[in-house]
Order: sequence, then structure tokens, then C-alpha cells
Amino acid sequence: RGYLLQEMSSRNRSNPLFGASSRDKARRTEVELAERENNAEIDALSDQVALLKSITQDLNRDVEEQNLFLEKMGSGFAGAGQVIGKTMTSLDTMSRSGGTRFAILIIFAIVGTFLLFWWFTSKEKNNK
Repeated sequence: RGYLLQEMSSRNRSNPLFGASSRDKARRTEVELAERENNAEIDALSDQVALLKSITQDLNRDVEEQNLFLEKMGSGFAGAGQVIGKTMTSLDTMSRSGGTRFAILIIFAIVGTFLLFWWFTSKEKNNK
């Protein structure tokens, strides 16, 4: 009988709900439920944070790629600007030396270019 009492008293110490009032048991149960709900919500928030982190990293990569593309494009336009500048200088030099003949040649070149564009676009419309 002494062994049985000793075993029961050790159970009383290991089980926090043993010998507690029903109100205390209800509070502890509520606390445990609230903790489980909080842990579940923390896990859900953690998943959402991980998703947002992944999205922002993808956006960052896209922005870096687009910035690199724009830098290359800017240097390409700078090179094209230099070529156009040299062409304009050459045209200016030619116009000063050619006079009226050069002006007529330029007008025919512009009209011819527009006629070629018109012919190609009308040809494509007729083929469709």
C-alpha cells in the first residue's frame, strides 16, 4: 500500500492537471488551443513570407537583367548617334560643294525611298 501511495504522488507531480480545479483545467486547455492556433498561424505567415521573398528575388533578377539590357541599348544608340553625326557632316560638306544638283538628288532619293516603302507595303497587303 505504501508503494501505491508513492506512485500516485509521483503521478500528481508529473501531471499538471491532476488535482487542479475544473476552471484551471479549462484555462490550461484554452491556453494550449490558443498556442496551437498561434503556431499554425505563424507557420502560415512563414510560408507567405517565404513566397514574398521568392517573388522579390525574381523581381530583382528581372530588374537587373532589364538594366543591363538598357545599358547595352544606350551604348548602341550612342554609337548610332555618332554615325548619324558623321553622316550629317558628310552631307553638309557635299551640299556646300554640290549646290542645286545635290538638293535635287536628295529630293529624288527621299521620294524614291517613300515609293519603295509604299510599294512593299501594298505588295504585302495584296498577298494576304
